Amino acid sequence: MCFHRVKKIDQRALNVLRHIYKKASKRSKILFILGKKNKTVAKAFNKNELTYIFRNDY
Repeated sequence: MCFHRVKKIDQRALNVLRHIYKKASKRSKILFILGKKNKTVAKAFNKNELTYIFRNDY
């Protein structure tokens, strides 16, 4: 998933991402989320303690 052009992200979207990440982890899959430099997304992820979803080694 790419979040480079995302302007807003709400709590529901963060909950869905958390659910997708957990589901992928259970199935031994990797969820790639790009857009760590997007300040809006990064701020929302930091606030909700979801930074572990970002991958740096792709």
